[in-house]
Amino acid sequence: MRMRDMLTGADIKSLSLNLTIMEARQLRDYVDGLLEDNSPGNHAHINDASYDHELTVALYVDERKISKKFIQFERDVMLDIIAEDEELKEWLSPQYKSIQVMGREFTGHGFFTHFSVSPNAKPIPGEPNLQLGAKSANVKDLEHGAGFILFVVDGKIDLLDGYAYGGPWLDPNAIEDWSLFIPPPPTVSRQRREPIEEPILRFEDEHEG
Repeated sequence: MRMRDMLTGADIKSLSLNLTIMEARQLRDYVDGLLEDNSPGNHAHINDASYDHELTVALYVDERKISKKFIQFERDVMLDIIAEDEELKEWLSPQYKSIQVMGREFTGHGFFTHFSVSPNAKPIPGEPNLQLGAKSANVKDLEHGAGFILFVVDGKIDLLDGYAYGGPWLDPNAIEDWSLFIPPPPTVSRQRREPIEEPILRFEDEHEG
């Protein structure tokens, strides 16, 4: 179980939750819905009648089953991508400090990590949808390395996509050593083109002569 103050990001150890009968029924229905559709990142918001209080309910992956090395690897990738753009970093760094992992999917060729950002964290102005990530990684026992894309939805961090280049992904708990780098731009071969000699067209006045 996790309990967190969504405004400050602080963990809560003990909580007293008092609901009306209607709110309790709403909570029950939302939890049933989450159990039926337990897709990563799925969650529900419950508000009181005056919208003074909000409860966010979600299912999450027990990170005790994920190695600390993988979590550190994921963190290094995130921080490197966020640091790429100084202007975006101003908005994404505070968001990162408030994120919660909502779920992880391992596909055999990579992984998806779904995040939830505190409602108190400010979105990037204009609330754009972005795909960030000029980073690649050399990973021990991953023959061709890996690439990453950080998805920003409505101006907030949403999803990290990690994928292997040309091969299967490792068991996440087998990741030990890595180094991040910016891949060089693709090389474009340039061949010299010989000038094409165009025929000279000559037009004469039909009335000439």
